[in-house]
Amino acid sequence: MSGMLAPDDLQVLQKIFDIICEKRHIAKNSIEAKREARILLDIYMAGIRSESQLLGMLV
Repeated sequence: MSGMLAPDDLQVLQKIFDIICEKRHIAKNSIEAKREARILLDIYMAGIRSESQLLGMLV
């Protein structure tokens, strides 16, 4: 992957991020949420694209 994210990628990441925040009861603008977003993005950019795999790793 070139390091660029397409709109579809952003949609997937937002969906997973929202689920993570909901399941963990964390505010989306909290430091913890920002840390989770960074981890999610790192995993996604490493090539893991399956929503179920991402959720399994992060929730």
